[in-house]
Amino acid sequence: DLVIVDCYSNNMEIPPHLCSVEFFREAVGALAPGGFLMVNAAGFGFTDPVVDALGVTLAQAAGAEVLAFRVPFSRNCVLVARAGMPVPRPGTLGWDISGPVGESLLRSLEVPSAWKMYRPEVRDPEGIGAPLLTDDLNPMDQLQRASVSAGRQRWTVGA
Repeated sequence: DLVIVDCYSNNMEIPPHLCSVEFFREAVGALAPGGFLMVNAAGFGFTDPVVDALGVTLAQAAGAEVLAFRVPFSRNCVLVARAGMPVPRPGTLGWDISGPVGESLLRSLEVPSAWKMYRPEVRDPEGIGAPLLTDDLNPMDQLQRASVSAGRQRWTVGA
């Protein structure tokens, strides 16, 4: 099984009801054991507030580690969860797709700065760190504005 969540409006706004712990639990629950859930996360790397919040939320919902990797030549990251099994880490056993396309694609994702693991953890009672997105409290619109603002700052600093 494979479920892909790639739902954006205006090319960068993810609807809050499609990025909550409750939604992700339902999506992972629809998978057969060993199935994958992949989420397109539009953001400027792993420190982006949108990517970070989606990563911690998906890990909490899946009850397991989530692999995040940067999409080369893009401002996107992909988050990968697996139903009932650990997600393979880049460069380890199980991290392979046979053939020249898989070999060339996966090799570039094995660079340490190209991926990150998010873990399901007990949340900080002070609320420090990325917010856990729920149906009752989901500040995705604020996170997206913060992401765009940070992206603009990077652009003007580098210009």
